[in-house]
Amino acid sequence: MSLVVMNHLRDLPRFLWFEPVEPNPPGPGKRDGLLLAVLVAIGLLEGAARPELSWSSVSLIVGVALMPTVLWRRSRPLLMVSIAFGAMAALSLARLVTGHQLPPLHTGIFLLLLPYALLRWGAGRDVVVGSLVILADASFGLLSEQDKGSEIIAGFAVLLTAMALGVALRFRSRARSHELEQVRLREREALARDLHDTVAHHVSAIAVRAQAGLATSSTHPAAAADALRVIEVEASRTLSEMRAMVRFLRRAESAELAPNPGIADLERLANPSAGGPDVDVDVSEDTGQLSPAVSAAIYRLAQESITNARRHARHATRIQVDVTIDETSVRLRITDDGDLGQPRGSEPAGYGLVGMAERAQQLGGTCQAGPNPERGWTDDQEIIRTGLTMMLDAQPDIEVVGAAADGNRAVALALELRPDVCLFDIRMPGIDGIEATRRLAGKAVGQPLAVVVITTFDHDDYVYAALKAGARGFLLKDAGPDLLAQAIRAAASGDALIAPSITARLLSAFADSRPDLPPAQPSEPLTNREEQVLLIVARGRTNAEIAGELHMSLSTVKSHIASLMTKLGARNRVELAIWAYETDRVPT
Repeated sequence: MSLVVMNHLRDLPRFLWFEPVEPNPPGPGKRDGLLLAVLVAIGLLEGAARPELSWSSVSLIVGVALMPTVLWRRSRPLLMVSIAFGAMAALSLARLVTGHQLPPLHTGIFLLLLPYALLRWGAGRDVVVGSLVILADASFGLLSEQDKGSEIIAGFAVLLTAMALGVALRFRSRARSHELEQVRLREREALARDLHDTVAHHVSAIAVRAQAGLATSSTHPAAAADALRVIEVEASRTLSEMRAMVRFLRRAESAELAPNPGIADLERLANPSAGGPDVDVDVSEDTGQLSPAVSAAIYRLAQESITNARRHARHATRIQVDVTIDETSVRLRITDDGDLGQPRGSEPAGYGLVGMAERAQQLGGTCQAGPNPERGWTDDQEIIRTGLTMMLDAQPDIEVVGAAADGNRAVALALELRPDVCLFDIRMPGIDGIEATRRLAGKAVGQPLAVVVITTFDHDDYVYAALKAGARGFLLKDAGPDLLAQAIRAAASGDALIAPSITARLLSAFADSRPDLPPAQPSEPLTNREEQVLLIVARGRTNAEIAGELHMSLSTVKSHIASLMTKLGARNRVELAIWAYETDRVPT
């Protein structure tokens, strides 16, 4: 037993030295500024109240001068301890040399905050060095005031208490973080089970139906078409499950509006701090009007390839990234000069090659990887520039008159061309889709344009912000060409369409979170028929669905909706729906 204890004691200095700094130490805040102001005020009052402390007293001057150290005690604990206790050690040394006694400044008790912060936030080596500085100050103080030994010992006890409190809170915080991490791990395990039980089930069904469709496509085309329909349904269910899981995982976080990394961000991958060989990025000058999906795919493919090269290309000194863009495709070529060794593609799922190929194939592209003739390795991907433009151009009554690669350009192009409808992604480079919508369709815009917003995930924050900004429609990217075309046609005719799968939930939540302000009153009372139409509009139904449910013609439905907009001062169906929830007409 004694041998084990001795081994632990022997390892203690090494453990202390390599103890990491506590994560996310807070910097100076308003409370710290208030604390500093209070300390300075008390110090000056003490100087005025005590006759032995004149305004020119060294104790008063040094004490007040050291008070700002409390501002950075958490973010720079060792530096603050070194400054404060180094200065105090210098004063003790001066007293020892000159024999001149200086009256103490009682406000100097604030210095206890510094060793506490050192033990609470500092790294292990900082604690060791800072403790030596504090010990030096205490030693000089003991030598210069030997007649006050009992007071110095009591001061030591108080100092050690402050340091012990810092250690206790440090490990309490660490224990709490460990508990939270265990909770997160349990949630991840539950999520993994959900993925296996639900999403994996749907994906397996998709794979089976796809295989059946391929097997019967040549002899029974109708069966292959049926398989595609089943695949579409299963894919939609899978995406719904994924959205539910994403909402669960980020239920306490606001939705991110920043765009996904794209081609414009490839220079980030050349970060030398990542270690390994140098990375050179060369992008053709004409980046074209790439869709966000293609741009993001290029970035992710490049990121995966560079990571593979840094990890597995032995003795590599350079990684070259080339992106060339033409009218029909985008080509990404990544080459390194490392030793070949074992072929990186020798394993079926080795080095992420399968995932890279699948990412490229999802956008109609190809992915090839293999060794160079002499040395090194090359990943070559080509992605076809397809997407929403091709989908919309296939509609006989819809013409795409412009496309932009970022939000600023999209707004400028919309103001120049004044299209019937603008289609924005939530997450775009430059300004996001919400801000772009606000600039083109917000309440302050004199001649607003019709805007439809699309996104991948149905975060509540996205929808609230889009509707408040003036959007006439909100769709998920998997809505399909038919619903997308319907939304554009509805927006062009002054109507609005929101993805049916999210309308009730999001508008209900919108009503629950609205500010406690009375809703606007209609200029005239609503008729019974208008009340009926309003309730169905709030559920996200189209004009045709309203006509079928209430057994009236389309023209009558449009007439009622126009009357509602006039009476309520609403500019579109979305504002009608919001008003219905604000006035508690829709049960929540």
